[in-house]
Order: sequence, then C-alpha cells, then structure tokens
Amino acid sequence: MAARDVLHASALLRAALREAQEESGWRWADASPPNLDATGLRYLGRAITPAQSPRRFHARFFAVPHTRMQQDPHVDGELLDLRWVDARNPQRLPIIDVTEFMLAELHRALASEREGLPLLSYVNDRVRVRRRPFA
Repeated sequence: MAARDVLHASALLRAALREAQEESGWRWADASPPNLDATGLRYLGRAITPAQSPRRFHARFFAVPHTRMQQDPHVDGELLDLRWVDARNPQRLPIIDVTEFMLAELHRALASEREGLPLLSYVNDRVRVRRRPFA
C-alpha cells in the first residue's frame, strides 16, 4: 500500500472510531491507539444520498468485532433506542435501505462472497450499486 493510501486509511480509521464514540458511546477498548492492521476493521463500502435529499451524506461504512470496542460510561451518544439486535434478518428491522444494504454486505464479507467494494448511490430516485475490484 502506498504511503498516501496508508495515511488515508489511518485517517478513515480514526474518523470511524471517533464517530462510533460520538454517535453510540462505544469506543476503542485498548488504551493504545489502534494499529490499522490489528483492528479487525472491515471496510464495507460507501453510500451517497441523492442531491435533492433533505438529509445528505457521503458515508463510508465499516464493521469491527464487538470485542474490540467497549461502552464509554462518560458518553451518552446521540442515538436513541440504542440496543443490540439480530442483524441476520434486516428486512424485519425498521431501517433505511442503505443500512440494510451494508448489513447484507457485511454478511457477504463474513462468508467471503464479496465481488468488489460497493458504492451505493441514487440515480433518478433509484438505487445504483457500482463495485470496484479489491486492491
């Protein structure tokens, strides 16, 4: 991996961990800063909302083993009704299509059935998924 790519990946890792703590109150369990190769972090993909959407985001989605994280007792988090649920059947959960897609992508990753890294976007209010090969 080129030095620039390592810096970008490290920045994304720090941002993902910071967001996890801010949004949910879960933080990295080890006292030392995480090493990208030792985190168990999986990059799931990117999603971009349509330009006309009132709620806009351009997000990258990651998954990390829950054993690497711990609840921070000093942070309440921004999410309401935060709880563990069985994500093996996401169509039974009240979640948006992007979250459902990324959960399915996680299941594909865990089963080693991925066909590339996805970018989910919207064209004329229709979901479009493009995949690029793994590096």
